[in-house]
Amino acid sequence: MTATETKIPFLKDSVRLFQSFNIVRQVAVILGSILLAKSVLSVTEIGKFESLLYLGQIISVFWVNGLNQAFLSIFPKVGVKQRNTFVSTVFILFLVTSLAFSLILVLARKILLPFLIETNYIDGLYWYALYSFANVPAVLIPSILLLRDNAKEMIRFTVLYFIGYVSVFIINLWLQGNLIHLLIMLNVFAFLMLFISGRISLHRDSLFISKKWMKRLLLIGSPLIGYSILAGLAPLFDNWLVQRLYEDKAMFAIYRYGAREFPLTMTLAIGLGTSMIPAISHDLTVGLRQLKKRALRLYPVIFICAGLLIVSSKVLFPVIFNESFEASAPIFNIYLLIIISRMIFSHSILLGMNQTRILLYISLIELLINVVCSLLLGLKFGLIGIAAGTFIAFAAEKIIQAVYLKQKHQIRFGEYTPVRHFVLYSLALIVLFVIWGI
Repeated sequence: MTATETKIPFLKDSVRLFQSFNIVRQVAVILGSILLAKSVLSVTEIGKFESLLYLGQIISVFWVNGLNQAFLSIFPKVGVKQRNTFVSTVFILFLVTSLAFSLILVLARKILLPFLIETNYIDGLYWYALYSFANVPAVLIPSILLLRDNAKEMIRFTVLYFIGYVSVFIINLWLQGNLIHLLIMLNVFAFLMLFISGRISLHRDSLFISKKWMKRLLLIGSPLIGYSILAGLAPLFDNWLVQRLYEDKAMFAIYRYGAREFPLTMTLAIGLGTSMIPAISHDLTVGLRQLKKRALRLYPVIFICAGLLIVSSKVLFPVIFNESFEASAPIFNIYLLIIISRMIFSHSILLGMNQTRILLYISLIELLINVVCSLLLGLKFGLIGIAAGTFIAFAAEKIIQAVYLKQKHQIRFGEYTPVRHFVLYSLALIVLFVIWGI
C-alpha cells in the first residue's frame, strides 16, 4: 500500500465503502430476521420463509458468485471505451439467467420440493420466484460502483438499500402481516433494485450486448461457476441434511438462525477479499502487499467482535430473537470460528491470477470433506455436529489453497498474511470457544 493510498479519506475510498456496503447489507438481513422473530409469524412460518430462501440459494448461488467474480477479474483488462458494453453485457446475462432459473423453480416444483425440503407444497413459492428473478441482478450494483470508483454513489446506494430492506420488515411487523404480505413487499423492494441496476448498467451510447465479452465472461466464469456450485453445495447439503433428519420445520428455523456468520466479521473479510481481486489482477506484487496490510487492519475488529459474541451469544439469542431460538446459539458460535478461515485470502489471490481451475478442484475436495464430516457428526451430535462439519471443510479448503500457492507459485503464506498476529488472534478465539462456546 502506497503512502498516497493511505491518505484516501474513508468516504472516498471505494474499497472500504464496498466493504461497508456488505456490512450494511448483512446487518439489514439480521435486523430483518429479528423483526421477523418479533412478528406474528410462528416459528413454523418463519421456517417456511427460511425454506424459500434456501430454495433461492439453490437456484442462484452457484452461477451468481461465479459470474460476479469473473466480472471483477476481467474488468481491469477491458479497454476504457469498451467498458460500458462489457457492463451491459454482464447485466443482460444476469437478467436472462435469473429469469430462466426462477422459471425452473416454478415449473419443476413437483420434483424439487419433495427432494429438497420434504414437502409437495410451500406457501409463497410463486411470489418468491418473482422476487428471486428481480433481486439477483442487483448483486452487480456494488461491484459496478467499486470498479468505476464511484464512492459517492456507493454511499447513496448503501443508505437506500438499508432503509428499503429493513422498512419491508418494519411495515410487515406494524401491519401484522403474514408470509404472503412479506413476500409481496419484498418484491416491491426487489424491483426497485432491478430498476437501479438497469439504470447504471445500460447506456444509450454503447452496445447493450457483445458476443465477444459474453464468450470471454463465460470462458473465465465457467470454472468459477463450477467452483461456486461446489462451494454452494456444502451449506446447501447441510440444510438438506437438517430437512432430512428433522421433519419439524421449527428445527430448520432454529438451525438457519444459528448457521450464519456474524455480518460484521463475515462481510469485512469477504468484502476485502473481493475488492482486492482487481488490484491483484493488475499487479500481483503490489496487490499482495496491499492485501496483507489491509488484512492486519481488520484483525482487531473482526477477532474481538467474534470473541465477544462467543462469550455472550447464549444470553443474546433469546433476547434478540425469542426463547424458541436459544438452541441456535451454540450453532452460531461454531460458525463464528469460520472467520479464522475467512481471514486467509488465498482464494482472492488465485482469482486475481485467473487460476480458476484449481479453485474448482479444491472446492470438490472441500465438498467431499463437508459431506462426510457433516453427515457423521450430524448423526452423532445433531445440529451442532452439522455445523462443525462446515467449519472443518472451510479450514481444509484454505489450507489446501495456501499449500498450492506455495508449491506451484512460490507465494509464501507470510506474503499475504500477518502470520504472528493471525496465529495469536486465532488461538485466542479458539480458547474462548472451548470455554464458553458450547
